[in-house]
Amino acid sequence: MRGGQGEGFQACGMSRNRPDALIIGGGIAGVCLAYYCAKEGLSVTVLEKNYPGSGTSGANQGNLSIHTRPAGIVLDLNVQCLGMFRTLRDELDFDIGYEEVSGLLVTERWDHVDGLEDRANGLNRRGLHAEVLSAEELHEREPRLSRDVKGGLFCKESARINSPRLVSGFVQAARRFGVRIENGKEALRIRRRHGKVGSVETRQETFEAGRVVIAAGAESKALAETAGISLPVKLSRGELLVTEPTAEIGSHIISEIEGGEKKTVSSPEDPVDRYEIRLVFSKEKSGNCLVGRSSEHVSGYHCGTSPVITQGIGRNLCKFIPSFADTHLVRTFAGIRAISPDDLAILGPVEEAEGLFLSAAHGDKGVNTSPVVGKLLASWIATGQSPELLRPLSFKRFEKIRVG
Repeated sequence: MRGGQGEGFQACGMSRNRPDALIIGGGIAGVCLAYYCAKEGLSVTVLEKNYPGSGTSGANQGNLSIHTRPAGIVLDLNVQCLGMFRTLRDELDFDIGYEEVSGLLVTERWDHVDGLEDRANGLNRRGLHAEVLSAEELHEREPRLSRDVKGGLFCKESARINSPRLVSGFVQAARRFGVRIENGKEALRIRRRHGKVGSVETRQETFEAGRVVIAAGAESKALAETAGISLPVKLSRGELLVTEPTAEIGSHIISEIEGGEKKTVSSPEDPVDRYEIRLVFSKEKSGNCLVGRSSEHVSGYHCGTSPVITQGIGRNLCKFIPSFADTHLVRTFAGIRAISPDDLAILGPVEEAEGLFLSAAHGDKGVNTSPVVGKLLASWIATGQSPELLRPLSFKRFEKIRVG
């Protein structure tokens, strides 16, 4: 990625340290929002502590897993994003690695099979193409699946994107609209004056702006606290495996259904249970396979991986697709995600601090909802009018928690 600190200052007529909107965080949430804010006519600066996409935005599978979504706001966002992803390559003039692939939602439990019909009906009501499959029908589509799989759901419309390329595409397009991206500028604290956001301090200098947006991923909670705002989020580390290229299985995104019950495990210390390991399988154009997922509650930002979790993810993969027992592992990686109590993003203005906005707690849905969230939130910032689709994600819904 080209560019560094200060690139583009002379090309833009706005005051260097006083943009209309100052966005903290250069992940997908921040750079996507910057692009759409610039399209709304705002002058925009992005503060990024390292370089765009260096955090969790570069540590995920890039799946638009519509086949896993029950009816609700995440499905609504994903359906809108599917249409936007289809045209983003042309809009950004950049190859974001988009490819449409079908999705399979599978289970080894009979009690989960009973609920698949309702899921399929919910997807079909949104104009998608979903159907419930018996074990035999699943094996016809994916012969490598374990014979212990009891049934599943097929959805024609799911998709994959390359997350680092998506970030790069938005960065380059944003810069063409005059957005300044300040690499190596870590936001340390947000200052308030008389109830309003006043400035953002970095190690090098202080920035002021009419509106400040916290879009710093796992570090959003700590930044909000410097402004006297308490975000009800916890941190979770998720790990993924990358296998060698293989022709063993097709191009479906294969996901294990998530129910409210714990999985059957051999002991309470089994990592599959302890770290909430679930199968999320996708295959890149290169033939390499990305396999997850896990969830481990953490208190810091260490992104290392654990041999115990790696083995758990691998064992779970082989339970659903036994032929992978002979496939070599290439590497592992992890990302830290901020999770809200209802596992939904926190978006929009903070009433207690005039001029402060949030794009936080995206969890594992940040990449696959980024275009529609960025576009609608940019409109909210520019006009002050809350888009109907984002209202359920407002910070207001946690008012009782914050007061408590």
